[in-house]
Amino acid sequence: MKQGYSTDEPQEKREGCYSFTFIPLVREASKDSTLVGYIIKVHSSISGSKKWYGIPFGNNDLLNRCFGAIEYPGLPMIHAFFKVYATFETMEEKV
Repeated sequence: MKQGYSTDEPQEKREGCYSFTFIPLVREASKDSTLVGYIIKVHSSISGSKKWYGIPFGNNDLLNRCFGAIEYPGLPMIHAFFKVYATFETMEEKV
């Protein structure tokens, strides 16, 4: 882990044959901390494969580089990811 950063409590969501673990990445400051993105682990119960993704916040250049590096994971995983991410973000805003 890079100095000045930490992770917060992971949350797992399931959709179809996929489980998604959202791990908040936090930048530590002297007085408070800021959520700067999510580390996301995706596991397929069918193939057993695990993939890791990073979704940064507040830095468009970094976001573009991250999405440019993602290999096409297949339509079923894309659908599951978007559904889970949308419900995850909606749930986070209610808290």
